[in-house]
Amino acid sequence: MRDWQSLLVATALLPNLGCSKEPSVKCGDGTVLKDGVCVVATATSAAPSATAPKPKIKCGDTCKKVAECRGLNAEAPMVQAGCNTRCTQVSEATDEARDAYLLCVEQANCKSLSKCDTALLEATTPEIRKAKADDPVKVTKHSIADDRFGIAKELSLIYKNTSEKVIDGVKLHYFCTNNFDEPVGHGKLIAQDKIKPGEGDKGVWKIHEDNCTKVKVTVTDVHYVDGEKWIAE
Repeated sequence: MRDWQSLLVATALLPNLGCSKEPSVKCGDGTVLKDGVCVVATATSAAPSATAPKPKIKCGDTCKKVAECRGLNAEAPMVQAGCNTRCTQVSEATDEARDAYLLCVEQANCKSLSKCDTALLEATTPEIRKAKADDPVKVTKHSIADDRFGIAKELSLIYKNTSEKVIDGVKLHYFCTNNFDEPVGHGKLIAQDKIKPGEGDKGVWKIHEDNCTKVKVTVTDVHYVDGEKWIAE
């Protein structure tokens, strides 16, 4: 997991925080001057005793702001589904990264919101696990495309049971990038069809990373009908 302090720096660089590169300018509340730039105060900043400001909004409020900036109805089911995915990622972040993201969105305008998302992804995206020869399930094909409404993306997968036992559950983790290979989102998937040894299965999932044009998928958990489990290292 990458350093959450990148989130704090992104927050400090937002245009409406009143920061300046001029050393004579006073930094705003909760920020300190370091190397000629106002940054959110942390334990490693120039003012160890200062603390970063706490956000006043909740994750659900950030979703409404993002939706409004994109001209979407925040109450629409597909928008709410995307919001739930993002808030799950926020809840799983460290306290510092979570507060920094919420504060970033709170202070941002519509043009600078993307900086908050990018910083959150850099702070929370896990390393992509590479498939191994002895994995009990292998993803043999995957693709990403717009859904027919143009609101969400559809992730299509084909995978195969390469074990010697019947499987009745598979968990996967997907990682999205844009055309510049920059991370734009990640999430978890689950399938619970029975798959006999040597046979395959397929599925299509709705995901909500708008700029996702490329995707990688890794298997994280497998459940067998006899109750045994396999968990990737």
